[in-house]
Parts: sequence; structure tokens; C-alpha cells
Amino acid sequence: MSLNPLHICSLNCQGLRKYEKRIRLKEWIKQQKCNIIFLQETHFSNNSIDKEFTGDLYHSFGSTQSRGVSIYINQKIKYEIIDKYVDQDGRIVLINTEIDKNIFTFVNLYAPNTCKDRNIFFKKALSVIEKYSLGIIIIGGDMNETLNIKDRKSNRKDQQKIKNKTNGLKTLIKKLKVIDIWRAINPNKTQYTWKRKNNEVASRIDYFLVSQDVRPRVLSTDIRPATIQYTDHLAISLKINHCQGNKGKGYFKLNNSILNDESYKIKINTLIDKYEKLRNKKSLAIVWDLFKIEVREKTIEHCKLKAKQKRDEITKLEQKLKLLNEIHDNNLDGKNNNLPNIIDSINKTEETLQTLYSDKIKRGTNKITS
Repeated sequence: MSLNPLHICSLNCQGLRKYEKRIRLKEWIKQQKCNIIFLQETHFSNNSIDKEFTGDLYHSFGSTQSRGVSIYINQKIKYEIIDKYVDQDGRIVLINTEIDKNIFTFVNLYAPNTCKDRNIFFKKALSVIEKYSLGIIIIGGDMNETLNIKDRKSNRKDQQKIKNKTNGLKTLIKKLKVIDIWRAINPNKTQYTWKRKNNEVASRIDYFLVSQDVRPRVLSTDIRPATIQYTDHLAISLKINHCQGNKGKGYFKLNNSILNDESYKIKINTLIDKYEKLRNKKSLAIVWDLFKIEVREKTIEHCKLKAKQKRDEITKLEQKLKLLNEIHDNNLDGKNNNLPNIIDSINKTEETLQTLYSDKIKRGTNKITS
């Protein structure tokens, strides 16, 4: 069944060992019309409860008292699992799946409480996602971390601690080029996903972090109550148009000169090795399609980086040339014995700039439409 929009929720449920609470959760999922839900703190130690859910569950088991994360996919969704990764600590589940010809990487995270452990955890999570992700990245879960002061209500002393501490989550966001989609859509809004009973301390620590190119597909995202009993977290919701739709700004044109670029060759050879390992897990047709998608993404990223480096180099040289000319013009009285060296520097800088601009024009004629 093709579903549009795709509705994804995430909730720290603080234990699902009690049958009554699981029933409440199932009803809540049904009421919200969730297609996919990320659950944290399930406290499952085995998959004995799977038969209670009319859909598929993918677990990383914790203990009966702590941790445990699961991704639940509604039976109404027509999807195919490509592969998955689960850690042994009940904190990470990653699945690569195909839904309506879209490849998604869904990642459910439950971060530790202490700052030191969180930073170690996010470093591990980053490594896992970089290694295993294949498609559009959607990360959800309880990060136990605020991204800025606006996301936390507490006393001033606590606020200063937040401001000064190392934030491993921010590093993960930067490296993966994902965005906090709720904050992106609600830049000035104050709302929390966790509160203490006395309401003196509250924070927004549950997030959806998505690939930047997903934002145009996002229909809505919000924070909502989860009436399942015994959890001090609110749920987060994300609705996206998962159909490809309009692909945007026409064609990408490959500059074929990068085929001689050694750093580009290394990137492509690394991808080849990666997809060679998938050949026995999936049909060649799917592996080939995935490979082409990622080659295109890596190529565009590489070309953009190279283009930026060239632009930056030209800008610096032009600034240098401007300064040299100013020095030259202020020393035409013949009193500066260094004037010949200044003129030589001007000539060399101009020559370098001419070469860079010529190369830029040449690159424009060496493009292949893809």
C-alpha cells in the first residue's frame, strides 16, 4: 500500500513491560495514524511481545529495567528491508528500507544521561550512521541533550553549564549534514518534550534530525502528548511527502575532469567496495540503483567542494592583488627599494589568477549531463 504522507512518530515510553501499557500504546499509535514509530526505553529483553503488534518490530534489547529501542512499522506499509544494524546496548537501531522507490535510513537513538557518556555515544552513533546509511537519513529519538538555551527551562547556573559543555550531538549534526527539523520550522517557538513533575525543569531533548534535502518534503512536525501512562515525555511527530515529486533544478552536469582527480577516485573506489559487500544480501538491480544514487550524491558533493575551494582561492588572490597594487601605488616615488619585488609579486599573482580563470572556463566546456 502506498501511503502519502508518511507519518513518523518518536516516543520515550519509559517501559513497556506491562501489558496494559502496551495496549494503550497500540491504541495511541492507531489514533495518531502513525506509519512508523521510534520507541525508546522499551525495557524489552527479548522479542516475545512482537506477536502483539500488527506490524514489524526491529529491536535493540536493553534490560527489563532500562534502555531498549525499537522501530515499529505498520503492516499497511509496503516496504522492503535492505539491511539493518542494532547495537548490543539497547541504544541504537538502524534500518535501510525501500518505500515506494525511495531508500530511507531510519535511525532510532536513545542517548545516555551523563554528558561524558553522551559524547562517547554520539561519536559511536556517528560512526555507525556513516558506515551503514544508504538513503534519506531520518534520525529520531531521545537525545538527552539540548541544542541551545532556548530548549531548556532551568535556573541560571544550569543554563551556564549548558552553554559551556561539549555537545556531541552538535558534532553529529554537523558531520551528517542533518537538521533539527522542528526548530528549523519553529525558529522562535518554546516547547518542551520532557518535564519534571514540579515543572521547574523542562527541556526539548527528543528530536527528528533529517537530511537537509528532506525539508521541502516536510508537511508538518510537532510535539504532542502521548497518553499511554507513566511517561514524562511527549511524543514528536513528522509528516513527509515521501513520493519523489518534483526533483527541482533540472540536470546536474558532471565536469569530466574530475575523473582524473585522485581524491575523487578514492571516494568512488570506496563506494564500489561498499556495494560489493551488498551483492549477496540484495538483488543486483537494487544494489545497482543504490550505487548509482550514492555515486551521484558523492560526485555532486565533491564537485561543490572543489568549486568552493577554487572560488575561495580566487577570492584570496584577488584580495592579495588589490593589496599589492595599493602598496605599489603608494610607493611610486622611487624611495622604496622593494618596488621591483612588489611588481614581481603583482605579475605572478595576476598570472596565477589568469590560469585559474582559464581553468574555470575550460571546466564549463567539459561537462556531461547526468
